[in-house]
Amino acid sequence: MDSIASEQVLAPFIEDVCRGSRRGGTRPRLLLVMANDTGRAAEFRPAYVEALDSAVEDSFDYVDVWLDENSTLQPAALERVDGIVVAGGPTLVYRDGLAAAAGAVKEAVANGVPFLGFSAGAMVSASRALIGGWRDCGRPVCHEDWSEGLDELTTDAGLALVDFTVDVHATQGGLLTRALSLACHVGIDRVVAIDEGTCLSVPIGSRMDRGWQISGAGFAWVIDAAHPDAPRVRRIAE
Repeated sequence: MDSIASEQVLAPFIEDVCRGSRRGGTRPRLLLVMANDTGRAAEFRPAYVEALDSAVEDSFDYVDVWLDENSTLQPAALERVDGIVVAGGPTLVYRDGLAAAAGAVKEAVANGVPFLGFSAGAMVSASRALIGGWRDCGRPVCHEDWSEGLDELTTDAGLALVDFTVDVHATQGGLLTRALSLACHVGIDRVVAIDEGTCLSVPIGSRMDRGWQISGAGFAWVIDAAHPDAPRVRRIAE
């Protein structure tokens, strides 16, 4: 998922949450993880809650976890939740804040708890996650505004929920060139760059692109790095 979007775009996640709710007779409960390194999580929270609640007759119950240098996601927070939502913001904050619970998140998803990542939340879902950067071998591959304070393209261990690296804001941010450059790196087999207002749903245990579902107004750009110097690009849409 890239940016906060419409009910239609969120529908696959919402349907999975409601279908798999483990707490019959009560409202489904979502774990909402947000970066709070600048103290602005409370300011951005209503937009996420409004978008998620607009897709159901009632509203969800929420377990809020705000990440900063003194707060990380603990495995206990995942108990008795019906869905996991990781918001957008600084990718480094999510990388650091989710690290201690990465195994628990992966286990929960493997056991059928749906995961929804917005922007940075989608980026950290990968086995090899893109953390930031705007240069490749010293050459610019996107605008510096998208660097997240890093110079060279930087990857690190992510949540390992999907077997491809994720970039976001692909068309709108001009980041398709960054994704293409990343696909030329040794150890990166596939990159998926997602447009804004677009959600890519990947079934548990999916390999390659089997069972993928896309919703929203944009594309997901699938870049296969079968040969590092000549990646193959496909685009998929709803």
